[in-house]
Amino acid sequence: MAVLDQTQEEIKEIEVEEEDLRKAGEQVYVAPPWKLMWWRFRKHKMAMVSAVVLIVMYFVAIFCEFVAPYEPDNALLQFKQVPPSSIHIRDTEGQFHFPFVYGRKRTMDLQTLAITVVEVTTTRYPIELFVHGFKYKLFGLWETDIHLYGVPSGQDTKASF
Repeated sequence: MAVLDQTQEEIKEIEVEEEDLRKAGEQVYVAPPWKLMWWRFRKHKMAMVSAVVLIVMYFVAIFCEFVAPYEPDNALLQFKQVPPSSIHIRDTEGQFHFPFVYGRKRTMDLQTLAITVVEVTTTRYPIELFVHGFKYKLFGLWETDIHLYGVPSGQDTKASF
């Protein structure tokens, strides 16, 4: 009985597919190969998610100067082997703020020569969108200094980062 039910379900699925083909009419038969591939690609959810991720990555690669908050040639050597700053939304007293980072201070233990970096929690540096930073040429044509995110340039952060 179970085998009979299974074959009846398969027959219904085939009938549904044939009905879909009849509804599509001659579109399926005269469609170019790229259109057939696109129809098949759209049905695959993971492929669509992957395509969106790939498009975002290409967008970041094309506009890399706009996305990068700091000039790549202007690295501070004292913080060369330090992990990135943590982004905080809650300060040391537990109050919520817009996203910010703390300044950092580098210290060295004179006996072991171990370098440690600690966050200086006395001053918060807010992270803002569309800030002014180092100058670059967008696509090599237009000179601008607008960046997607970063710490405002009016604050003295070079000594603390």
